[in-house]
Amino acid sequence: VTQARWVVFIIGLLAIALAVFFPDDIFSRVLFAWQALAAAFGPLLVVTLWRGRVAPAWRVAALSCGFALTVVLSWTVESPGDWIERLLPLLAALLLSWLGARKH
Repeated sequence: VTQARWVVFIIGLLAIALAVFFPDDIFSRVLFAWQALAAAFGPLLVVTLWRGRVAPAWRVAALSCGFALTVVLSWTVESPGDWIERLLPLLAALLLSWLGARKH
């Protein structure tokens, strides 16, 4: 099993654990889950479609960074605001995916 698949598996387990122990109402849990999944997988998919394959180490970095930043910013008591909290993890993962992409 490749390294990227292990990262996807671990992110899935972390998402489940965080969804169980994070906010109390269902809407907040669903919003957080979609935000974390979008930040982890979205940039990688977009860059793969635009520029081609992303090197495995960069894939792992983008997946981990997008997910981890979402979790950290969601847990921050004084978070910078909704739009930054959602946009910053996406942009960080997008940058890592872009840097690791191989041109067609």
